[in-house]
Amino acid sequence: MMKIQNIILVTILFSALFLDCNEAKVDKSAVEGKIVALIPPCQGNGILISVENIQNFGKSGNFIYNLDSLIYYQNAIFVPYFDKSTEGDNKITSPLSDGDKLIFECRIKTDADDSLFYSNMVCTLDLMPPSAPRYIITKIINYQKK
Repeated sequence: MMKIQNIILVTILFSALFLDCNEAKVDKSAVEGKIVALIPPCQGNGILISVENIQNFGKSGNFIYNLDSLIYYQNAIFVPYFDKSTEGDNKITSPLSDGDKLIFECRIKTDADDSLFYSNMVCTLDLMPPSAPRYIITKIINYQKK
């Protein structure tokens, strides 16, 4: 009987350890990234950022951008425009452009954040947004123009 209890205990411990290792325990307090594309209102209304310092944080893929070009991205996340976020101090006074670098803090998007990705603009043709995971930037630590 004692042997079965020990086997069950070891199994539970290994299971807990395995699950703990698979969960993304990523420090989201110093994410470094580069802007891949500024996504227009009818295609997702946000910013696609390639994460450079944390592997497997985002997603890789491609999408048709403005009907005329194919954008490839790796380890990217999708965030709303900074002026739409109500959290932290996300004020950048200069215009954003592809290739700009950021260091920021972020959190995973919740259902309450969905409206940050929508626009009041009337779209005649809605295009698919990038399939990158959606995050909310809570603080911009550093911003550098390309």
